[in-house]
Amino acid sequence: MGKADFILGNNDRVPTEEEIKQGGTSYGGLPIKYKSMKAEAKNMTTEIWVSDKFFQYSQDQQRHILNHEVAHNLSDELMGNNHHRWQEFAGNFIQEKEYPKGSYGYKNGWGSFWEGLYGDMGATALSETLTRAITEYLDDPSRLKQRSIEAYKEIDEFMKK
Repeated sequence: MGKADFILGNNDRVPTEEEIKQGGTSYGGLPIKYKSMKAEAKNMTTEIWVSDKFFQYSQDQQRHILNHEVAHNLSDELMGNNHHRWQEFAGNFIQEKEYPKGSYGYKNGWGSFWEGLYGDMGATALSETLTRAITEYLDDPSRLKQRSIEAYKEIDEFMKK
């Protein structure tokens, strides 16, 4: 069994609003807590917080949100596991690109920016791209495989451990 076996699959049921508000439920090994806040969900490292906004989404959308929150912890672990080959690992998820002539970044002399598999992610390019890639792997591994076979292989190997 790997890490992915502890996270709900594509067709599994997510906890109901009542179950979450009563407490004692979890997702991907993280307890889910009901909190009053603006965001629909937030990863607090040791638990996931969800708000009333979370319950306005369909079950599939809720599953995607929970997958994303769990993926934050998994991406931190995966990045830490790959510090010994950081450049090769990072290259599977982000690329350094030059600002096009005439763009705001070019005019301000910024030179380059980091773009992830999902577009420009700014200073948190690797962390956010990796989190989104893991989320995509949890939601539908074939979509990630189509987007980037290298990223898929890295995550698949990590998730099967």
